[in-house]
Amino acid sequence: MPPPSRESDPTSARVHSLPSTFEQKEVPVVAVSATFTAEALEPALAFWLNQLKLDYQIQFAPYNQVFQQLFDPAGLLVHNRNGLNVVLVRFEDWARFRDTVSVAELEADVRNFESAMQSAAASSGSPWLVCLCPASPDFLGAPAALISSNGRKSFLRTAWRGLSTVHLLTPADLKRLYPVRDYYDPHADKLGHVPYTPEFFTALGTMIARTLHALRVSRSKVIALDCDDTLWQGVCGERRATWSAPE
Repeated sequence: MPPPSRESDPTSARVHSLPSTFEQKEVPVVAVSATFTAEALEPALAFWLNQLKLDYQIQFAPYNQVFQQLFDPAGLLVHNRNGLNVVLVRFEDWARFRDTVSVAELEADVRNFESAMQSAAASSGSPWLVCLCPASPDFLGAPAALISSNGRKSFLRTAWRGLSTVHLLTPADLKRLYPVRDYYDPHADKLGHVPYTPEFFTALGTMIARTLHALRVSRSKVIALDCDDTLWQGVCGERRATWSAPE
């Protein structure tokens, strides 16, 4: 008797149905775009994502293409869905390739950045974390630049106050939680536009992972009620602890 054909074999139908039953789930992405070379933060970020049980891929946009990414609807950031978009900005980088540093031009760059973020956030399917990274000591040494820098941070915080999907992180926020004394690497900045030390990149990657965890993990809600003399008369149960100073 000849063997049954694949069409008549009942196991064949079951085998062909397996791929539709076990479809691969798309892994969400932490998409990073920076005004400087930022790949050095990946080891710390990957470590904490693993420790926090957050199954995310880490992808970097092309070097110093922040504005291009914000305006590109098919780019890595705007096209990202159910992940996290991270934008790392160092204000002085916008003047890095100019012959002269103009405060007026930097102010215009900040306004354009604010507007581009507004548009990108409106069409994106992922929350945004904008990290304003610390400037080099030389840049901070100019009084006018320092004052303008504080004004830029306040301007962005006020402009994005109504955007629930945009979260702003300043150098002061990072320093408060993960202070790094020697954060700047002048040699790596000059050679490869890697402006920070490994310690600072570790702190930055940790802060990004911490923010993602806070955004993705639901918080417990607790309602505390004191029902004594409300739903019943008297005190149902009470425990008090006494403390006395040592002699």
